[in-house]
Amino acid sequence: MQSLPQQKLLTWLSVLECVEVFAEMGTARVWGEMGRWTIIVLIQLAKAILRLLLLLWYKAGIQMSPPIVPLNREKQQPLHPQGMEDNSSGKDETYVGRRSSRVVRSLQSSK
Repeated sequence: MQSLPQQKLLTWLSVLECVEVFAEMGTARVWGEMGRWTIIVLIQLAKAILRLLLLLWYKAGIQMSPPIVPLNREKQQPLHPQGMEDNSSGKDETYVGRRSSRVVRSLQSSK
């Protein structure tokens, strides 16, 4: 079990990893290439400090990246057992993107 401050640090680390690209792109538009590299250095420095704090203060060990594990949609179980589902329309319950190969549930299966 992780303590509340440790969980908050992991959450902030995850937030930094999620917004770093958007911050980099926005800074590049506003302040150009020098601002872009400044924000990259600042975000990487903040992530390193958070990881060091987790490592040294909370003895959490090396942190994986990203700290919060993303959902694996390929291993996700279907909502209904195979024999019990009402699939009278004959349509698939999932859609697989052509370029991204991402699996997304259809709106009909979210009832």
